[in-house]
Amino acid sequence: MPAKSLIEALKAKAEARERIKPQIPIQIKRHLECYRRLLHDNQSWKCAYKWLNGKPTLSRDDIKTLAEACKSSEQLWPTLFTISMLWGYGENDDSGPVKLFYALNTKNAEGIIQSTADYVASGRLTDAFVTIRGLKEIGASYGTKYLFAVGRAYRLSPEPLVLDGKLVKALRNWWGGNEADQRFNLGAKDYSYPKGIERAAKGYVAYCEELQRIAGQLGPAYSPDMVEQFLFENPNPL
Repeated sequence: MPAKSLIEALKAKAEARERIKPQIPIQIKRHLECYRRLLHDNQSWKCAYKWLNGKPTLSRDDIKTLAEACKSSEQLWPTLFTISMLWGYGENDDSGPVKLFYALNTKNAEGIIQSTADYVASGRLTDAFVTIRGLKEIGASYGTKYLFAVGRAYRLSPEPLVLDGKLVKALRNWWGGNEADQRFNLGAKDYSYPKGIERAAKGYVAYCEELQRIAGQLGPAYSPDMVEQFLFENPNPL
């Protein structure tokens, strides 16, 4: 149980950041027209590939803004799904466009995406996790990015968080392999395609609850999202 050491490391990181001169925020003005097109195009995947060529830089604040905009119309959730896929598309990840293509060509893709958003909005993260896995080629890494994106538009407890391969590694390193595997159901060799999606879903919710608890111990200035980012940036105990 690394809660104490993790909390101490997070506090030290926060103190170090306070001593650093604030950096200029990421400039996204050149991408605003792309955002605008996506937000008004219900079949957002038609222009997704053009956007991929530009490799837009999306911050978590951008995701929150776009999620709130998509919340205004149920027809826009496929747009947010596409954006979350693009957000999760790494520089060295050649599979991103392929996964997006197959996911959006899954039978009843829009219905799956919409149902997932409804489950997130009502706080039913287990159902949301299981439902989004109904899209072809979507494992936990990309699926939880969509859950995270939808969750930015709501006040939820626990908050849906990203759980990709790097975070799985961080959980095992900070909590210890056996404890992490048991507590968060990470036992499958490849977490993106575990045996028993419902078991994995329960582990995902346990992970979100644990990071929510740690953030609560740190105080109101901290959020579960901040704890997740810290683990992503620091997969090994300091």
